[in-house]
Amino acid sequence: MKKQYYSETSFYTRLGEDGVGANKIVIFETPGGGKVGLTPGYVEKYLENSHEFNSTKKVSRRDMIEAVLTNPKVAMAISFNKKLKALDVAKEALAYFSSTSRPSKTGLSKALSLKGVDRVMVGHHNHTFTEEGRLNFIDIEADGSPVKQVDTRTIYSVIVNKVKYILN
Repeated sequence: MKKQYYSETSFYTRLGEDGVGANKIVIFETPGGGKVGLTPGYVEKYLENSHEFNSTKKVSRRDMIEAVLTNPKVAMAISFNKKLKALDVAKEALAYFSSTSRPSKTGLSKALSLKGVDRVMVGHHNHTFTEEGRLNFIDIEADGSPVKQVDTRTIYSVIVNKVKYILN
């Protein structure tokens, strides 16, 4: 029989362990709902965990984006700020003008120094983008459609390949 070669890019959810010692296996759920058992050695050598890290690096925004984009099809956890809603900005501006009799550029600037809601997503990307330049990220914990759009400029932390990158 000729040699046959296999390849895979799969994403699993860890369910637990079974067995003891040399007979120990790690149980995972596959995206289709099936189960697979893998040896701890295989898990350690070939699988990436989206939450575990051995080191932390403070990096520039450019290096943060590079850490995400150069790792397609790799499990990761990203932290970012969601898009700010115009209504939230309008409410803050109205509150500022209602609370002061002497508005100033500095005061308004402080009142409007808003950022979007913090969000953490766990999943991966396939290095595809929307027409607006947002990264299509597959959120494995999502209800409904797993494809979420992320503006890479708002990412302030990512865990990938056992390294936690933090925006400097």
